[in-house]
Amino acid sequence: CLHYAMVRLFRLWESSRIPEGDPSIQHLLQIAEEHWRDTNTTPSLASVFAFRALLARQEGKLPQAITWARQSLVWLPPEERFWRNIGLTVVGHGELLEGNLDQARSLFLEAQALNNQEGNMTYARATRGMLAGVNMEYGEMNHALEQLRQFEVEARAQEDYDDIAHAQSGLAWIAYQRNKLDEAEHSAREVMDIGEQLKQEEFLASASIHLALIEQAQGQVTQARQRLTSWLARNPTPVSPLIFQLSREVQMTLASLQLRSGLRTPVEQWFADLAEGASKLPLLQQRREQLLSARLLLTRGDLLQATRMLEELFSWAMQTKHVALSHEARVLLVLACARQSRPEQARVYLCDLLAASLNEGYVRLFLDAGEEFTLVMRDLLPSLQQKNLAARARSLLEAAGLSSHQPARSLLNEPLSSQERKVLRLLAAGRSNAEIAHELVVSVNTVRTHLQSIYRKLNVSNRVEASTMAGQLELL
Repeated sequence: CLHYAMVRLFRLWESSRIPEGDPSIQHLLQIAEEHWRDTNTTPSLASVFAFRALLARQEGKLPQAITWARQSLVWLPPEERFWRNIGLTVVGHGELLEGNLDQARSLFLEAQALNNQEGNMTYARATRGMLAGVNMEYGEMNHALEQLRQFEVEARAQEDYDDIAHAQSGLAWIAYQRNKLDEAEHSAREVMDIGEQLKQEEFLASASIHLALIEQAQGQVTQARQRLTSWLARNPTPVSPLIFQLSREVQMTLASLQLRSGLRTPVEQWFADLAEGASKLPLLQQRREQLLSARLLLTRGDLLQATRMLEELFSWAMQTKHVALSHEARVLLVLACARQSRPEQARVYLCDLLAASLNEGYVRLFLDAGEEFTLVMRDLLPSLQQKNLAARARSLLEAAGLSSHQPARSLLNEPLSSQERKVLRLLAAGRSNAEIAHELVVSVNTVRTHLQSIYRKLNVSNRVEASTMAGQLELL
C-alpha cells in the first residue's frame, strides 16, 4: 500500500497536480498504518509517518508535518536513509520557517550526507537548494548564489522544472537585491512560465512578488500593484494553509509598495483586518509583517513605538542570526533616529549596516528605503571615518542618483519625511490644499497636518516662506 501510494503521488506530481487530500493516497496510507500498528511493526509505521509529513508539508500544514516527521525520526533505524531524509528535510524546513537557522542548517546537512551515501542525487540537489535558503537568511548572498547556480545547473541537466523554478526564484531575489533588474526579471519570468505550466501557485506567487518589486524599482508603480492585485483576485479565498501563507505574503508585498508610494490608508486598513490569522503563519513570516508594521508607525510619526518595535525585532534577528532581517531593521532604525534628532545613534546604526553588508552586494536594501533614507545617509557621510564605509555610502548614493556632496538642507535639525517633501513640492508649485489632497490621495486635514509639520521644521509661518526656504535648502 505504501509503495503504491508513492507511485500515485509521483504520478500526480508529473501531471502537475498537487495531491492535496487525495483520497486514494490517504486510503492506502490508512490501510498500511492500521496493518503495521496491529503487527507492532514500528519501523514500517515510521515510514508512513514520514510520508504523511511529506504530504502535509506540500499542503502547507507545517505543524502537523513536523509532528509526523519528528516521530518518524524517533522510530526509523539508521539504515532507512530514504525515509530519514524526508523526515530530516521536513523538520529542517519547519525550523527554517520558525526562524531557527542553525537547527535547520544542521538538519539539512545531515540529510545531504544521507543522500550522498545513498547516491540519491535528486534529493541531494533539493537539499542544496534548502541550504541556499538558509544562507540567504544568514545574509550570505555570495554563498547562496554559488549553491543556487550549482542547483540550477543540475536541475536543468535532469530537466527537473520544479527545482529549476526554485533555483530561479532564489536567483531572482539575489539579482534584485544587487540591483541587477534585467537579470532578476529574466529569472522571475522563467519562474512564472514554469508556474503556469505546472499550475503551481507557489511559483506564480513568488514570480508575481519579484516582478512587482522590479516594476516598482523601474517606476512602473501602478503596474506593480496591479500584478499583485491580480494574483489575489485569482485566490480570493485560501483553500489550504499553503495558499493562505502565500496570500498573506502577496498582501504584505502590496502593502509595502503602497506605503512606499505614500498610500498609508490602505495599509492601515490591511493591518486592521488582520486581527486574526497571524498565528497561522510561520514565525519568520510574522516577523516580516511586524517589520512592515514598524514602517507604518514611522510613517504615522509614532517614533517611540516604532523604535521600540524595531529594537526588539533587531535584537531577535541578531540572536537568531537572521542577518538579512537585521539589515532591514537597521535601515528603519537609521530613519527613526534621524527623525528624533539623534544623529549620533543614526550614524552608529548606519555604520554597522554598511559594515555588515559590505561584501554581499546589497543595493536595493538601501534604495528601497526611499529618498529620505538616502538623504540621511548623505548628511551622515562626512561623519563616516572608515574609508571603505564612506566609499560604500558614496556608491549607494550614486546608485540612487544623488550627489555625495552635502547640500544646504543639512541645516535642518529634523529632516522632512517623504510625504512631507511631496506636499512641499506641490505647495511650491502653487497647488491648493484641496489639489494637494487629490494628488496624493489623502484628506485635506492630512495635508494641513503635513503643512504644520513642514512649517515647524523649516521655522516658517506661511506658504510663501515655506516655498522660499525650500528653494534655499535645495528641497525641491
